[in-house]
Amino acid sequence: MSIRLVGSRWLASTETPAPIVAPVPRPTGHPVSSARSPLAAARLVLGWTQARAVRVMTDTARAWGWTLPERDSLMRQLRRWESGAGRPAPDYVLLLASVYGRTPAELGIAREDAGAAA
Repeated sequence: MSIRLVGSRWLASTETPAPIVAPVPRPTGHPVSSARSPLAAARLVLGWTQARAVRVMTDTARAWGWTLPERDSLMRQLRRWESGAGRPAPDYVLLLASVYGRTPAELGIAREDAGAAA
């Protein structure tokens, strides 16, 4: 049996030194990279759940003097927008851009007909 110095502790050769720092698990995939849309990615970058995004949207709208639908209805709308099954109305585009701190184009919800005069 041999004895060796590890850090400030002597260990016999049969002992395994404890790690200095707990091992960090390898990431299996960043949630942002698996986001279904730029809108969902913007939410995930902030570390928000859909429920938190709805709370922030509601609080922001209330501060602006707006009235939004009930929480469950707004949650369904957000899911639809993030999945691409629907597009937000112009008021919601403004609200989402403000809440996420991004432009509508960055969120993937810019109105294509915005600024187009017939």
